[in-house]
Amino acid sequence: MRVTRDEFISIALKSGATPADQKDGFPPLRQRNCRMRPPVTILNDTNGCPGRATLVVFGHYRGGTSMMAGLLRIFGIFMGDRVEFGSNEDLTLRSASAAEAVRIILERNRAHDLWGFKDPGVYDRIHEWYHALRNPRFLCIFRDLLACAHGEVLRGPFDDVFLAMRDKQERQSRMMAFLQVLIEEKVPVLLASYERALQSPGPLVDAVARFIGFAIDEETRERAVRYVVPERTHGEPSLPKLSDEETRRIANGWNADLARRTGCVVDGWRAEDDA
Repeated sequence: MRVTRDEFISIALKSGATPADQKDGFPPLRQRNCRMRPPVTILNDTNGCPGRATLVVFGHYRGGTSMMAGLLRIFGIFMGDRVEFGSNEDLTLRSASAAEAVRIILERNRAHDLWGFKDPGVYDRIHEWYHALRNPRFLCIFRDLLACAHGEVLRGPFDDVFLAMRDKQERQSRMMAFLQVLIEEKVPVLLASYERALQSPGPLVDAVARFIGFAIDEETRERAVRYVVPERTHGEPSLPKLSDEETRRIANGWNADLARRTGCVVDGWRAEDDA
């Protein structure tokens, strides 16, 4: 639809802009009159979180699952007896066979009313032990595929961004198929956007707290909001975001390792630099 300059200005003024806001004849829409899209969507949660439940965090690798699991840790949720530093992933459950996973889940059901774990690719293996989960509630986070692919190339196992994106696309198809089953079975699901979460950390924190039935106090909320920042380099809730220099040193370590494995130049590193 084509509109004249005067028609455009008329539409914009109805949105809250004033003639003084005009620039080159096209006034901007004021942010205070624009509703920010929420960072989360919650499905199948009509009755709220029961007192006894299991929280499962999943999504793309390098896609924000560490951040989501870190929020649960800040809220005091048990997320495993051997949580990997930086990723918040339960090493015990991650390396368990199907039979071992069932045993671990049943033990934790007895030990904790509310507990959780992070497994980005849980949709590929949960069918082996889903029956052991007690009142499961799923938290799935989405992120821009290119950003996820860059993370995979930076830290491995991919050396090519486009191939990493293809892998993310295929995984997202499996994620969506799994989500379809959960939705059809009326299982509570929280869907989160990583990019929107960074723009609106407060609403994300509040939504996650409500979803897990956590009565959040102001001090915990402030800590959780401060935790949701871009490019933390790690997901450990007890540590602040790394400085640019610390991030550079860690990234250079990843790049140097990738250069050694591929013989390629990665952000200034060559395989012979550390030969």
